[in-house]
Formats: sequence, C-alpha cells, structure tokens
Amino acid sequence: MSRSRTFEWFGRFKNGRTSTANDDRSGRPSTATTPSKVEQVRAAVNKDRRRTIHDLCAKVGIGYGSCQRILIEQLNMHRIAAKFVPRVLTHDQKDSLVASDLSGTEGNCDKRSHIPLERHHRR
Repeated sequence: MSRSRTFEWFGRFKNGRTSTANDDRSGRPSTATTPSKVEQVRAAVNKDRRRTIHDLCAKVGIGYGSCQRILIEQLNMHRIAAKFVPRVLTHDQKDSLVASDLSGTEGNCDKRSHIPLERHHRR
C-alpha cells in the first residue's frame, strides 16, 4: 500500500470509520447474479454437465463473465474434462468420472489415468 493511501485510510479511521469493507457505489446494480439466474444456471448444468459456458449464457441470457462468476463463486463448480463438477469431489472421484466419460478413447489415453494425452496436464 502506498504512503498516500495509508494516510487516506488513517484519516478515515480517525474520523470514525470502523470497517475496511468497500463503501457502496453508485450505479446500476447487478441483474445477472440474482437468485433466479443462479438457479437457472444450476438447473441447466445439472441437466447437461457437458454444456459450455457460451451455451449456458445463451440459455440463461447473461454475460460470459457473470456466468463464470455464478459457476465458480456461487455454485462452487469448475470444469474437469469438458464437464462441470462440484469441487467437493475427491481426486479419485474426479478421475473415475473422467475415466467413465472417456472410456471410448482408450487408444489415445495415458493408461494410468485414462485421460487423453493432449489433456493430461492438471491446473
């Protein structure tokens, strides 16, 4: 934090501020991350976990970034081998999901993990 920013915050606390949370900003409130939109995204993902984010955006009618934010922050999901899965799965459960989905591609797979060779890296 810069010296001027430190003095600014010192002045705020000296004048009675008690929280470091951001103040409300003026402007249009977000309409994409409403509970109804979150539920629509959840239903669409549960119906077909192989949907792309672009497909979900078109179906629900929200932007790409908003859809990503809903999936990651609110639904706590991320993509594994072209499929959205909850983050609470163990690595063994994730590997078994990937192996079951890719069972038709054995000739192009690493025999230990059943993951296609071009996608074998983990993030």
